[in-house]
Amino acid sequence: MNVKVVVEQSEEGKYYIYVPSQPGVLAEGDTKDEAIEGLKAALSAHLEPHEEDLPADSDVITEIDI
Repeated sequence: MNVKVVVEQSEEGKYYIYVPSQPGVLAEGDTKDEAIEGLKAALSAHLEPHEEDLPADSDVITEIDI
């Protein structure tokens, strides 16, 4: 899955990256690649449900790759 993100660079040279459709999912880095890797981790954590939000019946839970 490809996700459109916004990458901005500060005057100091730091990179900031965020997903407009996912408020609060953002990252920063000294390089663009570092910021992208941080965003991937942040987005993954954002999409992963908390265990207490899942149904007790594990037979109805399926994982998908996006």
